[in-house]
Amino acid sequence: MSVLKYKYALNSCNEIVDINTISEDCRNNEYLCPGCGRPMSFVIQKKHINWSNYFRHKEDGVSCHPNAYLHRLAEIKIKERFDDRTRPFKIGLKSIITCSADCEICDKAKCSLEAEEDVLDLHDWYDTCTLEKRVNPENINGSKYYVADLLLSQSKNPENKPILIEVWVTHENSISKKNSGLRIIEVKIPNNLSEGEKTIKRLCEDEIFAAGEISTIKNFNPIKKKGILNCKNVLRVDVFASGKLNADWINCNEIHNKTKKWTVVYSVNVLFNRDLINTNDVKNCISHILQKKGVALEKYCSNCFFCMQDYSGILNICKRYKTKGTPHYPNGNEATFCPFFSEDKDYSNRMESLKPHLKFIKVADFPKEVKTVFTNMTEDDKRKKWEEILQNNMEENSTENVVEVIDEEELKEREDFEQADMTKRIAYENYKTMYEYIYDKRAKPFTEWEKDSDAREK
Repeated sequence: MSVLKYKYALNSCNEIVDINTISEDCRNNEYLCPGCGRPMSFVIQKKHINWSNYFRHKEDGVSCHPNAYLHRLAEIKIKERFDDRTRPFKIGLKSIITCSADCEICDKAKCSLEAEEDVLDLHDWYDTCTLEKRVNPENINGSKYYVADLLLSQSKNPENKPILIEVWVTHENSISKKNSGLRIIEVKIPNNLSEGEKTIKRLCEDEIFAAGEISTIKNFNPIKKKGILNCKNVLRVDVFASGKLNADWINCNEIHNKTKKWTVVYSVNVLFNRDLINTNDVKNCISHILQKKGVALEKYCSNCFFCMQDYSGILNICKRYKTKGTPHYPNGNEATFCPFFSEDKDYSNRMESLKPHLKFIKVADFPKEVKTVFTNMTEDDKRKKWEEILQNNMEENSTENVVEVIDEEELKEREDFEQADMTKRIAYENYKTMYEYIYDKRAKPFTEWEKDSDAREK
């Protein structure tokens, strides 16, 4: 059985000592285990230079579990750090900043933002740290109490709410203790002797106590602050003269500012629940509303009743490309001039259902009539534009007048590629035949397979 090597022990003054900070002349002093209180020996490594000295129990076969040692060691070291008034005992607390600006878009609830952790020195609020102290929650009678590993309190003001520092190695605090309403700082120590000692050392040396993943803070109220937030909660949708729409997030105090682009002919600000509604759906809904009011905007084939997607879900396919000669795979905006465009009812109903969930705030000093490049376009202009689209589509798909010139090297490369491709196909067919052969052999009874094999031999 391997001997457990401890780095810390209690001296005759009941103080924790580190094996690396005491000289070898003190090897004959009395040392006790922090966990069980039994005597420990100072072991010096003389044979191996790279090995460090260590403490171990004097008695052989002592049943002192390392978890008890780590738990007690952490309690004593944390108390030593708190009692050292020359160093601050800082913890990190979450802070919430509430917007203090006079915002016209917020009715009663102000915007709030969870900011970075604020550092709080507990020495400014507490002056006493007690080991294994009994404490009663406020909402429970005196018959119910909890025992804190370390209890921080204020001797001059006993009514001040105490803080419980709980150390756990293998067992967390009970659920009832966590839900008691008491302020608790949980410190996790690894269930490994060497790693646990390193964690305890870091607890005492770090500037902020129990920072990072080793601690959990329970039942602490966040620090409340006020200030003007730079939160982008409003969606600005701009309509350009080209008939396109663009959406961008802006701050609350920018709702009356115009977009600094001269091609913008109309803008609207929208408030909505970002967790439930997609930004792209909001932009499509505004386009749907404006088109219902007669504004000439760019249309998209994906919103047409005669449009469907291919098996990959990427390309759009027009259902009328055979009967009406429309583009087989439209790019998207051909629907603006397409005479066969018909808005999909499911799309229209979905856009109408989004309207009650949107709050519109218009930008001031914009014309009542929204004009785009399509506003004054006549039916003849639209027909000519549609004919150009069809002509371009025919030129892209036509290959009658294309003559491909191939040199000898490229021809040889193609032949080699076709030969390699044919080899792969043959290998695949052989694999497929072998797989079917094995499958038939497993599926058929042995007698039937025997008959088949006899038939093959004949």
